[in-house]
Amino acid sequence: MADWENYIRTVVTRYKGKIKYYELWNEPRFREVDPYRATAGFTGTAKQMVEMGTIVKRVLNEIDPDAKLVSPAFDARMLGLKRLKAWLDAGGGKISDVIAYHIYATPPEEIPAVVKALRNLVNQYGLNHLEIWNTESGFLVESPDKEVKPMGGAVFAEVLSVERYAAFTSRSLILGAASGLGRYYWYSWDIPGMALTTGKGARLTAAGHAYIKTERWLRDATINECRTADEKLWICTLSRGGRQARLVWNTTGPRDWMVPSQWQARQYETLPGKVTNIKSAGPFRVDESPVLILSDDQAWGTP
Repeated sequence: MADWENYIRTVVTRYKGKIKYYELWNEPRFREVDPYRATAGFTGTAKQMVEMGTIVKRVLNEIDPDAKLVSPAFDARMLGLKRLKAWLDAGGGKISDVIAYHIYATPPEEIPAVVKALRNLVNQYGLNHLEIWNTESGFLVESPDKEVKPMGGAVFAEVLSVERYAAFTSRSLILGAASGLGRYYWYSWDIPGMALTTGKGARLTAAGHAYIKTERWLRDATINECRTADEKLWICTLSRGGRQARLVWNTTGPRDWMVPSQWQARQYETLPGKVTNIKSAGPFRVDESPVLILSDDQAWGTP
């Protein structure tokens, strides 16, 4: 481990005071869990990974004690829980300041179940105080910069249109926040086939604008609940100060729906930013893209 410690000391010394969080490893495969898949990247055991993390934690405490150690980022939806458990069984929770996970979930409505399972597992080890971060997540999307093909598996079995990608992006951020994730890192900004932009980051797509709009909707707001009665129509209730708003979408496409009269809805805002008054108590058309429904005429948040 001498070479590893020398590398860590070099990095931490160089970036002291600049890097606040160090994620230990990207998507490791442990021999205890993946005996036939631990052939690339990290190919050792969870115990060895904890030994490496212990060195990192010690070096951080010596050189840059304000910096935090983020656990290895586990992946593959529910299968990743076995890898996280192996890490925790080997003592990894004792050196982790944050638990990292790559929540690739299609459709986004799977996110709450994944986060619930993560939180339940982490809490079993007395780590209720640790935040869980989604440090990588995204979907395949059509791109003018390259041909994009399905990659197999449930997560990447479909290449989304830009419009659906925008809807999936927004719903992912909403449900991630509602599920209690401390942070949500999107993959990616400019890599064709998963990007929020085109032209190597030069121009925002509809998905990029949806990301920004959803961040504005959620900023400084509390999500009181997200619920669905039929696994299709979702309603999330937000509060900010003394105001309330609702985010509504339907996972199966266009649907006529009655806005509850007790909401006293006055206007709604779409992901592209169009604001429309709600003038009647008739049916309201919702679809895969979340809309923000307000009970007053004020803007929700700042641009």
